[in-house]
Amino acid sequence: MVAALGTLVAVSIIALIGSWYSLKQQPQTLLRRALVARNMEDRIRFLQQAIAGAHGEYPEAELQLCLSFAQSKQWIPLETNFAKLDKQNCPSKDLVALAKLCLEGKQWKTAEAVLTVLQDQSAPTEESVLLFCTLYRDTGRVQSLITAAEQLTHLAPQDPRYWWLLAQIHEQLENTSAVMRVYNTALSHDLPRSESIKMRHRLLEHGIEVGDADLARKQFDILRAAGELGPRMDVYQARLCHLEGHPIQALVYLEAALQELGEIPEALRLRGILHLELGHLEQAASDLKRATELTPIDDIAYFKLAETYRRQGLNGTPQQRQLAKTYHERYLALHHKKLSIKQLTRQLSQTPDAENLRSELDRLKTELDKIGADIPASRNKE
Repeated sequence: MVAALGTLVAVSIIALIGSWYSLKQQPQTLLRRALVARNMEDRIRFLQQAIAGAHGEYPEAELQLCLSFAQSKQWIPLETNFAKLDKQNCPSKDLVALAKLCLEGKQWKTAEAVLTVLQDQSAPTEESVLLFCTLYRDTGRVQSLITAAEQLTHLAPQDPRYWWLLAQIHEQLENTSAVMRVYNTALSHDLPRSESIKMRHRLLEHGIEVGDADLARKQFDILRAAGELGPRMDVYQARLCHLEGHPIQALVYLEAALQELGEIPEALRLRGILHLELGHLEQAASDLKRATELTPIDDIAYFKLAETYRRQGLNGTPQQRQLAKTYHERYLALHHKKLSIKQLTRQLSQTPDAENLRSELDRLKTELDKIGADIPASRNKE
């Protein structure tokens, strides 16, 4: 009798242990079922059951539930469940995946919360900082975007993509001095030769634009020593000579370039400006007029063309004086429109969700295109 009772107790204990073990394993089983579920509703249901079976504390399943809500674009439950999640030991790869989904869904608040957890628990990586860049870009936080892009150049200084990204940000802000600093710093690193050449071309271009003849000449000489030749370099040489006060030499280089390149609007405009400075008014008018025909919204070409006809009209015909007035008015219309577009573009880079600014920008661009389209028709009456 005693032996039988002992056997019964032993069986009962074994059964209780088996039952307890089965209950203990159930949330893990549900999690596994959730991860292989093809239907999102089933996946979410299994995850919720797994969490409930673990008395509401199952971080792995909770994070997978957040990912599932994000994948199915259920943003409100995602925000609620992520706020409750024990974030201490969340795998970085899952946080990165969740942040990407939030950014794609324009859920900036939740995306930033996820990225902050990622930032707090591990050293910054290129991938995580790039996600911050996306967040800052899309929310118009320009200074934070610049800081993040700079961090990328520190994490991978030999990767040209991050230098280009940082330069592009400053380009959009029309901060030419900052752009030039970026290129100069980038060139102090061991970048691929092709990327260095491209950056030196950009630095040369900006040097000429801001009137820094010494910097531009230095970059030109380095590029030429590196084997950069041809008509493009002749155009640069002409622009440099013009900047350095040698218009006759500039014309020589420009003529050589135009013979190979054909009618390039920018080169024709420069040749027209050089002729204007040398007092060759007929040649200037011819080149500048052709430049405006090729690029009807080139406000600078119209400005110089108006000046050409103004100088001709001083001792010339009423028609020349009228043309000077017509071209100056055209310059003003184009120039003011372009200035407004630049200002709005800069504002929009800081507030990308401002639909009123975007609509106004689209309107101005349409008007600018219309001016350009109307110019050839009005030219026939001149």
